[in-house]
Amino acid sequence: MKHKKVILILGILISIFFLLQWPTTTRQGVNWEVSELKIPLYFKTLQFFSRHYEMKYYTRQILQNETDDLAKIKKLYSWMQLHIHPTPQGFDVIDDHPLHIFIRRYGTGDQMADLFSLMCTYAGLNASYRDFKTDRKHYSLAFVKYQNSWQAFDLYHHVAFIKKETQPYDSILKDFNPEQSFRARNLQQMPWPRLKLFLGLKP
Repeated sequence: MKHKKVILILGILISIFFLLQWPTTTRQGVNWEVSELKIPLYFKTLQFFSRHYEMKYYTRQILQNETDDLAKIKKLYSWMQLHIHPTPQGFDVIDDHPLHIFIRRYGTGDQMADLFSLMCTYAGLNASYRDFKTDRKHYSLAFVKYQNSWQAFDLYHHVAFIKKETQPYDSILKDFNPEQSFRARNLQQMPWPRLKLFLGLKP
């Protein structure tokens, strides 16, 4: 009986070992050309948890135990304006995870909006971002829900709490409803909400 238990445990451990070697892929964009990289499952899992805990830690460091939602938004926005800069001319545009924008300290407009919305999500707020294209320009706006109202931010052009009538955003925001367009993408960066989404449950 004892030998059977040992064999069973060894069998489970060996199965887990081989499962963790299962080949998976991750995607990375360089200058808007996306390529797939093959990595083992254990490495992808370690990266996922590492990114999660790093983003959680960095966001807490910026907020310094702040509990007021409006103050959280303002602190994160101010930090972004001070520390995240446009991609320097001649540098490659690398697109993989917002954490790397945090580390590199520079990014494109959509990367800035992505990082800001993700940090707001880690701060306990509903947040997302959306790209808009007009005949003349491209805008990447972050949206954060505060007191049942969605607030818009253009990190790249340094504009906060954008009103629908504010030019030049009026034409793209007048018929846009952030509530209907809200994506749970940011929540998928967190282990428990991602598991719930995987099981078909609300995060």
